Amino acid sequence: MPLNEVERGMISAVLLAAGESRRMGRLKQLLPFGPKTVIETCLDALLASRVDDIIVVLGHRYQEIQSHIEHFPVRIVINQHYSQGMSSSVIRGVRAIPSAARAALIAVVDQPLVTADIIDRLIDAYRKSEKKIVIPVYRGRGGHPIIIDLSFRQKILTIDPERGLRQIVYSHPQDVLRVDVETDAVIQNMNTWADYQRLLQRISSSMKE
Repeated sequence: MPLNEVERGMISAVLLAAGESRRMGRLKQLLPFGPKTVIETCLDALLASRVDDIIVVLGHRYQEIQSHIEHFPVRIVINQHYSQGMSSSVIRGVRAIPSAARAALIAVVDQPLVTADIIDRLIDAYRKSEKKIVIPVYRGRGGHPIIIDLSFRQKILTIDPERGLRQIVYSHPQDVLRVDVETDAVIQNMNTWADYQRLLQRISSSMKE
C-alpha cells in the first residue's frame, strides 16, 4: 500500500550552481534570462513548487553570485571542491540536507526552462509511489531534476565522481520510476553560448504569445 504524503516526509531541493561555465565562457548563473538572471529564474521555480527546503550549492565566484541571491529564502552552501565536478556539489548539497528530510530533489542551474509544474509533477509521482528514485523523461531521454530518497544518503555521499548519481540509478533499477513529461525543458542544458541563445529565443517567443 503506497505511503501517504506525511509518511513520505519533507523534500529538500538542492540546486547545483557551483560550476565554472568553461564551455560557456561566461558566468552562466548571472546571465540575463527574461526579466531576471538564470539562477533567479531557477530559484523562482523551486520557490513556487512544493519542495519544503532549498539549498543552493555555489563554488566558482561564489561571492559574486551570492550577492545576487541573498534575498531569497534559501540556504547557500559553498563547495570548495567545485573543480572536481558536479558530483562534489551533489555531495556538498546532500550533506546540508536536514536529517528529517526524506528525499532530495537535485536540480541544475543550466535548466532555467524547468517550471514549478514540472517539479510538482515529480513530487506527486514520488509521494504516490513506493519508488525511491524519480526521473523525468522526454521522448526516452532522462533528465533533471531528479528525486532520490534519502535512504540512499550514505551512497550519495560516497558516489564515484565519474559516474555520479547514475551509479545509484543503475545499481537499483527496481527503485526507479521514470515519469514521461511533455516538455524538453528537462533535457535542455545550457552549456554553450549557442545553447543560451537558443533558450533565450524560446522564452522570447513564449512571452510574445
